[in-house]
Amino acid sequence: MCLSSKKNIKIKKFINKLLHKKKDSFFFFPFSLTKRKREEKGKKKKKKMIITKLHNKGSHLMIDAYDCDERLLSDVNHVTEFLKTLPKIIDMTIIMPPKVMDYKAAIPEDDGVTGFTVIAESHISIHTYPKRNFFAFDCFSCKEFDIKKAVKYIVNHFKVGHMVPQITTRGFDSREFNPDKVVRFDKNKKSEEIIKSYVKNI
Repeated sequence: MCLSSKKNIKIKKFINKLLHKKKDSFFFFPFSLTKRKREEKGKKKKKKMIITKLHNKGSHLMIDAYDCDERLLSDVNHVTEFLKTLPKIIDMTIIMPPKVMDYKAAIPEDDGVTGFTVIAESHISIHTYPKRNFFAFDCFSCKEFDIKKAVKYIVNHFKVGHMVPQITTRGFDSREFNPDKVVRFDKNKKSEEIIKSYVKNI
């Protein structure tokens, strides 16, 4: 259920460029730019992402992030702030305030903070593993959103070292976007057989 290859390639290039920026670059230290450069940057017209009709073509962004700041991943307030701010950045509507908990597992390495917020467009969730410097992030929206803005904020907020992002297209018209992914249930076949065959081919 991937987005068009052209769009995926652009996003992957953007993410690689973002993660390999030097720490004295604009993204990490915006005030290090000279006055002239800031003025030139302000003059550039911002490109607006075209949003399609609600519930037709939505985006699902999933991220496995590594080499993150352990202190930030274990901070409940920091995770709560993340779940409050991200929806605003990508123009989503919060309908349930973030629910965040500090979980203590039987194995210390599996301790972490889990957070979830419900948005009108669907949901956003995060599960952190501070001792492993890792977190798993998930954002599903029934409308397209600016993935570049979301990734920028995520990388900066948790000081991500590197990540494995996955982007899929979902919605009422998903069958049309992904015809090769459609699983049909034949009345003459048992559903168990169809499901077993499908899982084997994933």
